[in-house]
Amino acid sequence: MSAEKQRQEQKQKKKQIPYGNDKQKGHCKPNGNDKPSADEKPKRDDAQQVYAVYPKKVGNAEALKSIAKAIARLRGQGTADPVAYLIARIEAWLAKRARDATVGEFVPGYPNPATWFNQERYNDPDNAPKPKMEIYVLSPEEASALWERDFGKYVQVHSRAE
Repeated sequence: MSAEKQRQEQKQKKKQIPYGNDKQKGHCKPNGNDKPSADEKPKRDDAQQVYAVYPKKVGNAEALKSIAKAIARLRGQGTADPVAYLIARIEAWLAKRARDATVGEFVPGYPNPATWFNQERYNDPDNAPKPKMEIYVLSPEEASALWERDFGKYVQVHSRAE
């Protein structure tokens, strides 16, 4: 067989191998041009939804990978809605930073998102959403009764001697 004929046969064989999303047959060419499978797209959408809330936008690809891992980790731990959980934790963390800055405490810069999610900083106790406070409005009689109950024994009423 001539060398030219062998080259033509090799080209013909290459044309027959399917590339793309055919991972089950093991014929996938790892060139980075593969389209995401149906189950990968929602994961990416979830990660992008969380990334949109995070304040620092650097290292997009690494951040999305880290967020997807965090979502998978939380699902494995039994969290019902890991996306909502992460968003709530980010918002609580941002609120705490704002409170600290208002009070005058030192607030360090934002860490890169990949670092924050890889180190599971969303599980830090400071990043837990705070329960909402209930405010009660008392009538003057109720306020007076509470004041008497709590502080009345400490207060002596002095009358003026005439």
